[in-house]
Amino acid sequence: MAPVIQKYSGGTYCSAFPKMNIGLIINLLIFLSLCIFHPIEAISEEETITGPENSPLVICLPDDVVTMDPTMHRSRITQIVLKNIFDSLTARNEKNNVVPQLAESWRLINDTEWEFRLRNDVRFHNGQRLTASDVKFTLDRVINKDFSTQEVSPRKGLFEPVTEVTAPDDLTIRIKTGHPWPNLPLMLSLQEILPESYFKKVGSSGFNDHPVGAGPFRFVRGKRGDEIVLERFEDYYGGSSLRPPVQKAPLRQVVFKIVPSSLDQLAMLKSGKCDILFDVHPEYIAVLGMSSGIHILKIPATKSYFAEINCTRPPMNDMRVRKALNYAVDINTIIRYKLSGQGQRLSTILLPNAFGFNRRLDPYPYNTKRARELLNEAGYPYDYVISIFTNRNDLIFADSIALYLTKMGLKAQLKIVHYFRPQDTGPDAPWDIF
Repeated sequence: MAPVIQKYSGGTYCSAFPKMNIGLIINLLIFLSLCIFHPIEAISEEETITGPENSPLVICLPDDVVTMDPTMHRSRITQIVLKNIFDSLTARNEKNNVVPQLAESWRLINDTEWEFRLRNDVRFHNGQRLTASDVKFTLDRVINKDFSTQEVSPRKGLFEPVTEVTAPDDLTIRIKTGHPWPNLPLMLSLQEILPESYFKKVGSSGFNDHPVGAGPFRFVRGKRGDEIVLERFEDYYGGSSLRPPVQKAPLRQVVFKIVPSSLDQLAMLKSGKCDILFDVHPEYIAVLGMSSGIHILKIPATKSYFAEINCTRPPMNDMRVRKALNYAVDINTIIRYKLSGQGQRLSTILLPNAFGFNRRLDPYPYNTKRARELLNEAGYPYDYVISIFTNRNDLIFADSIALYLTKMGLKAQLKIVHYFRPQDTGPDAPWDIF
């Protein structure tokens, strides 16, 4: 398949296609406060995904990309752009099943070692042939193997079990893990591959200025905070054979416009200056649905947003306190009023279609009486100020959690940070909830 844009967040979309129904997902766990926010995408009826071929598809993004290096971010918006420039060893089809992409097959050698065979017909945008050396170089950057002088990859946590990557020949990759890890093929769909020789030639800065991948679109130009322009890669191998159609991208050009204001995005969509919106708040769904030439699409989610509780830091190291926090927050009300009803409760961090999801688990009910009992049993210090860290994307949820905790008589303070994952962990970390 040669996608114009691949989305791993799922959610509510506005487009020129028939309507489908799905919800959002929100969750609060014993040691995880889990929230999912589904982005909305809007596509003008004047410009559908498949054409006209010579017209650029203009996509509005609410934030700029973090980097053009697929090994150095944990941003979903960045992923949306990079998934069009780079391909990964595996991919997921419309049913969320893992299918081959740059790898044509794989097998388990033993409980902790996998072997992947690469396609022999893949070329990067600079004409270089993709080999196992490129895959090893990419994964080594992620797990920080022999790259002690570089910044630790934000994606390292995604591949924590991986201990070693080797390339016995040009088309073979072997990956060792510290323990049996059946999710490796699935996780590899999240990591795009970059060309080793080109990266070493231009360096990290040069690669950010002009990235080269093996995906359906090649980078043309970009201006920080403004736009990123991609053009169809004419020598694209076609994508996964198990995710049809196998072909070059149907569009000649894709333009990502950085437009932080939701109102500006809506105005651009209605005036025909953009074709797709990303991450529009659920409150605009009804308005967009009534607009001429705009249709709403909803697709299943593939990501959960969650807030972790620092279990090693008192008083959060007491399970009774963590349980009390779960009982203290009314998730259903957050869904109803903060997300305009576009939500679905989960009992666990996993989505219903994820490997290992347990349908027998029930989510915590909203029960302030039980929360109070647990806090008193634990001897909770009511003068303690709970430190809640959040980035701006998740502020709507962090603010709601703080509100409910305050309603319980607990003290809480919010701190907005620029990063998406905690930079410090353990009892000395400055946060209680992230």
